[in-house]
Amino acid sequence: MAYNLSQLARRRRKATLGAINPTARHEAELRRLMLTVIKLYEDGETDLIDATLAAAQTGMPTEIQAVINQMRADARLPVEEAVEKIKAWASNVSGWHSRRWQARVVAATGIDVTPLTRSETIGPALREAISESTRLVRDISDDAATRLEKAALEAFESGKGRAGLAKELREVFGYSRRRADLIAQDQLGKLTGKLDELRQTEAGIDSYQWLTVGDGRVRPTHAARNGEEFRWSDPPMGGPPGTEIRCRCRARAVIPGMNRWEGADP
Repeated sequence: MAYNLSQLARRRRKATLGAINPTARHEAELRRLMLTVIKLYEDGETDLIDATLAAAQTGMPTEIQAVINQMRADARLPVEEAVEKIKAWASNVSGWHSRRWQARVVAATGIDVTPLTRSETIGPALREAISESTRLVRDISDDAATRLEKAALEAFESGKGRAGLAKELREVFGYSRRRADLIAQDQLGKLTGKLDELRQTEAGIDSYQWLTVGDGRVRPTHAARNGEEFRWSDPPMGGPPGTEIRCRCRARAVIPGMNRWEGADP
């Protein structure tokens, strides 16, 4: 704890801060980084189909292997460029979150905590987000290449024609794009959820209200928690909001009230 917001606010009654909701813009930015890598493989679709049909004529799959190997090689630079951009993305999200946190505190208490919020507080969350998102963008690249290779080799062995193979490859691309969507939403939710925890506990706040988005995709277990109060020091099963995969729930900070004697003038 770097400061105690409850004591600074000197509130007699418990109060809540507005929840900080992830933005569609930040989600779209991370998705775009993932899709940049997938687009590279999509651009090689015709070469892979031609190589597969040529391999069927020679009875040797060497042409397929050559195209896949070239795809993997061509993907290395875009993947590493995406990794560098992920670092900037995580930093932008954390800066945005800090500004939202400070605005929420001012709105509820009139106190400017900008001088009290420390960059080192969120360091662990940033490093974890960058590490995991980096792993996932590399995994998307490797997974796409592996799936494309499998589809081409199966088409080579079964004698599947151009139309059939093109359909199989489009299914691989569709899977990769859907996975990019899931990763972008999940990673943003996890990062903002962890930032919620770090900023709140930095301010001496241990309690939060669980808030759902209120639609039909909310997990039943999470829907049952909506509006309930939990403690960061004693998380519920599955963890706090944003922990479970694709969780869109938020943690609304609860500032505890002071009793009639606490902090009073003697």
